[in-house]
Amino acid sequence: MSYLTKKFFYTLLLVSGITTAAEVPGFKGRFTLKVEPYTVEVTGEHKFCIQKIYYQGYVIGDDTGYYGTILANGKAKFIGAGHNEGGVEKVQSFALTVDGKPAEYKLGAVLTGKRIEYQKVSIQDNLKVYVKVAITKNGIRIDKHFEALDEQKIYSFYIFQYCFTGKTREWLIGRPDGTFADGVFKSDKGWHLRREREILWFSQFDPAVEKGIIGYFISYFPKQGKYMFWDLQRYHKFYFWANLPKVVPKGMKSPHYAMFLKGFDAKPADWKKEVKTLTAEMVKQYPPPKPPENTVYTFDQLPGKCLELKGNGKFVCKKLPANLKPEKQYKISFKIKKSPEVSRGASDNYILVGQHDKNRKFQSFGAFATRTPCDDQWHQESGVFKTPAQITVGNIFIYNKRTNASIWIDELKIDPVK
Repeated sequence: MSYLTKKFFYTLLLVSGITTAAEVPGFKGRFTLKVEPYTVEVTGEHKFCIQKIYYQGYVIGDDTGYYGTILANGKAKFIGAGHNEGGVEKVQSFALTVDGKPAEYKLGAVLTGKRIEYQKVSIQDNLKVYVKVAITKNGIRIDKHFEALDEQKIYSFYIFQYCFTGKTREWLIGRPDGTFADGVFKSDKGWHLRREREILWFSQFDPAVEKGIIGYFISYFPKQGKYMFWDLQRYHKFYFWANLPKVVPKGMKSPHYAMFLKGFDAKPADWKKEVKTLTAEMVKQYPPPKPPENTVYTFDQLPGKCLELKGNGKFVCKKLPANLKPEKQYKISFKIKKSPEVSRGASDNYILVGQHDKNRKFQSFGAFATRTPCDDQWHQESGVFKTPAQITVGNIFIYNKRTNASIWIDELKIDPVK
């Protein structure tokens, strides 16, 4: 069986529904998928990942770095695309269709159509990762999810990363709450977006050619992950880093992550207005979920059916996300039990609701259970607090300081005061 015949054979296996554990062979070089005004180059060398993206012939995504799904099972131990520091991605299947019909991919091929789609399944350490890419005249949709075949350590997991050209000069983001932020690229090895907690979409623009790109989270959900622009000379790279446990248990299935990439044309003075118009239409088509008004933690999934915070003799803090809106009054209620051996300091064993503002200054909205008896008995506590005019990200902080003993929390709830 020839080399190219083998590749096509693996494609046919997936299309026909037959599964195989064999690895799909790669090859040095690329093949090209064209649906005007988009062109996508796929690399056979780096595990069948996107290598370059064009919009109306303009290179919006350059080949100066890796795309794909990148898992790290330790510090700088990356797996995926061209990374092999932590292991090698193994492609189990790759299937390509053009206008709904199976198509053969090969080195140097240029495939054209009205809808080109490919699906890839690969193994990255102990994770089975599913990728689906669909290219139409409206844009490029990328869907991903994974399942854990065995317990998996997660140091970081980049679900989406794009090597956008270093020729873009400005960026704009939209948040789920309808607010915006913008900035300028300097190609100075800096980072942008690191303090942004929730992003619904992002955009980059090159005024020299009057073209830009939008990335919209079709499957957005609150606290889904972290976001970064890496401001290098060779690219202005976007990263989406999924929020996941440090250890993913065997059998866990991830949420479905989906992003839509769309190119656009605009005059430099009007590009932000154009992006806001286009993304407003996307919001109508793919509206983000409304966050719940209250916050509830039952801890039924934990040993003992409650949260135990064991001291380490110094400082222990457990942080839990809270659904809070600005300038609103809330009631908090919970049950707490403190060991007789814990510290008696009023600020040593208690619950606090607050946030770090955009200047990284900490704001406390309210502190509770500072005087609860340390008698190894459950006590019901409650209180009220008001949020400030601006909410970056509200959290519940549970402290246990200067002790090796434990405190326990159960039935933790925050409700808006009607």
